Amino acid sequence: MSTISRIKNLVQGKLPKPSVALPFEKAVMARARRYSEIRKLVAEAMYLRAKLTGEVHERRAEVARLHHQALLAERAGRGRLLTQLERQKSAAHAALVEAEDELRLVQDAVAEATEHLRSEGTALGDLERERASAVRVERVQGLAKRLSAATRHDVPNLEQARLRVEQLRAERALEAELSGRRLIG
Repeated sequence: MSTISRIKNLVQGKLPKPSVALPFEKAVMARARRYSEIRKLVAEAMYLRAKLTGEVHERRAEVARLHHQALLAERAGRGRLLTQLERQKSAAHAALVEAEDELRLVQDAVAEATEHLRSEGTALGDLERERASAVRVERVQGLAKRLSAATRHDVPNLEQARLRVEQLRAERALEAELSGRRLIG
């Protein structure tokens, strides 16, 4: 629709019909925002998982190092050092168990959030396809209306032309009869 047609319609009080795509656009934008937020949260959770995985590895290495030092202290007969190392090893092991528990929780959260992100992505794609389909249907309906309107205007003109041709034939036939010769046609 041209700018002049729009202005003319506004002056006549005809408001343009809102596009079917508008509600879909709003829904797609909202879904895309939500998808983006979930994606950021998943990225943060994955970062935390990587950080906790590194921490668990460090704590395991610390427990192994303290265990090895305790074995060496026991072989050397250094009882007081052995007791101190065993306490440190016990505390390091408790911290390791705690870090492993946190890691399991984060891994479960990452798996759940990733699945949620996947379903949001699928829903977003479905909504975008539904929007495209609605826009296509709207375009086809608009085209059908315009074609229907165009054929309605052409049919009366065609009928008028046919009537005029018949009228001319009748006039010529009448003239021919009056003049005594017969026209074929």
